Order: sequence, then structure tokens, then C-alpha cells
Amino acid sequence: MSDHTATRRQVIRACGAACLSATAATASADEAAANPQSESVETADSFDVGGRSGVYPGTVDRIVDDEHVVVLVEESDREPWQVVFDHSKAPAIEERDYVWLWLWRGQLLSVWQR
Repeated sequence: MSDHTATRRQVIRACGAACLSATAATASADEAAANPQSESVETADSFDVGGRSGVYPGTVDRIVDDEHVVVLVEESDREPWQVVFDHSKAPAIEERDYVWLWLWRGQLLSVWQR
């Protein structure tokens, strides 16, 4: 057997992933119980969101026909990408607002202003 000891960063990352997973599962179950007719989580978009998970800062680029919101996410080490979601997810935001997006496996769980 190898003597493998985890670094502090690995332990924190594993704990964070477990907490995020538990929180997402609880939020999805609560939302599904509150509104059984709708899907519990909306898919963010297919613009290269892929299976991303985490909290990302973004800027509201535009609101299309008061129905869809386009948020640009710029990470320092990657090309900018965008997330499109239903305006009812965050009705109080406007163009050029700074927001946080919480994604779990490519699905939008929450949006809030910074």
C-alpha cells in the first residue's frame, strides 16, 4: 500500500464539492416539491457551458425581448463564454449589471447581483 496523505487543498476541494453537491440536491428537491409541474432546474444554455459547476461572476450583456438574459462570463485563463437563461430567474436585473451565476453540471441553479 502506498502512504498517500492528502494535501490541505485537496481536502478543502473535496469538502467543497461535497457541500455543493448536497446543497444542489436539497435545493432541487425543495423546488421540485414546491412546484411539481415545472422542471426543478433550468438548463443554462448550450453556448459552451458544458458540464461546468461552480459560482461564476458575469456581466449582463443584454436582455432579449424581456424573456431571455445573456450574461458574459470572463475567466482570466479562458475565452469569454455566455450563459442564456429565462428572465424570470432574475427579474430585477438590467443590462450591464454584475451578477453571480451558480452552475451545477451545466444547469443554472441561482443568479444574484454582486
